[in-house]
Amino acid sequence: MDKKRILKLAESIEKNLRKIRSSKNFKDKDIGNSQFHALSVACKSAECVEEIKLIIKFKAAKNEGTWGKNIYDKTFADKVLEKVEIICRNDKEENTRLESLSLFFGYLYWSSKIIASEKK
Repeated sequence: MDKKRILKLAESIEKNLRKIRSSKNFKDKDIGNSQFHALSVACKSAECVEEIKLIIKFKAAKNEGTWGKNIYDKTFADKVLEKVEIICRNDKEENTRLESLSLFFGYLYWSSKIIASEKK
């Protein structure tokens, strides 16, 4: 998947991230910058996309921060997993999927840092 399309997917998650971070109950650890960075790095060492999906599902299951909380009709984790599925449908090779996902989470990391700096 080309970078422009990956960036568009990340921007749609960024809107949800802004909503979460604007909540008066938000704490920085709820969805921190490092979580996106860790996912981006995990994509580089993973053998398959299912490993990444499992990490996200784990975050939601243990209710780490906001990953398991509903935003509108779905959890934040479900919204991210939807974008992961879109990337996987567009990239046929596993290595290409993981590279695209690493970019996706890297873009979310940058967005999260920007949002956090605006809040200060």
